[in-house]
Amino acid sequence: MRTETDKLVTYPGHPEWTEAFDLQEDPKEKSNVIGSPEFASRREQLIERLQDELTDTGLAIPDIPR
Repeated sequence: MRTETDKLVTYPGHPEWTEAFDLQEDPKEKSNVIGSPEFASRREQLIERLQDELTDTGLAIPDIPR
């Protein structure tokens, strides 16, 4: 899931590999902020948006760590 400011990457079957990037602060995606408390609300928004899109398309929702 990508927005203008953030990116969430999931890997089916491997929730431990989930990555999130703050594209404003890190446009080269060098720092995974998935566990960062400062990124928590944005992470939740990305997860919800991804789940909504997957539900709309009938695809399985991945297990994403929160």
